[in-house]
Amino acid sequence: MRVDSHTHGNVADLKASPQEYIDQCCQRGVEKIVLISRPESVLEAKEKCGDFVIPVGLIEMDRTGAKEVASYIGDGCKGIKMIRPKAPYSHEKYYHIYETISLRDRYNSHAPCPSGYHS
Repeated sequence: MRVDSHTHGNVADLKASPQEYIDQCCQRGVEKIVLISRPESVLEAKEKCGDFVIPVGLIEMDRTGAKEVASYIGDGCKGIKMIRPKAPYSHEKYYHIYETISLRDRYNSHAPCPSGYHS
């Protein structure tokens, strides 16, 4: 299976229908894409393109809290791409985000963030 592992974009910007885009990719041997963009955008693409899209939500680390990350994962994001930290990625102020991501299998769209974690 060939997966385009680093795609950016928005399903609204497609020049073809979602199915035509999928068909074109499949003709070129690409069976899935990892789409990296705002969580709302990748989840919309997943809804319109089905399993062809592996949604990865893009977050700014100092603007996104653990509850939001848990919600994105619960809504269907398979991964989180973190950008623009004001401190080093290893700084303890980001531990709550890392912990939330590490517990991703526990979330569904109605699950609360783990106790003690906050935005």
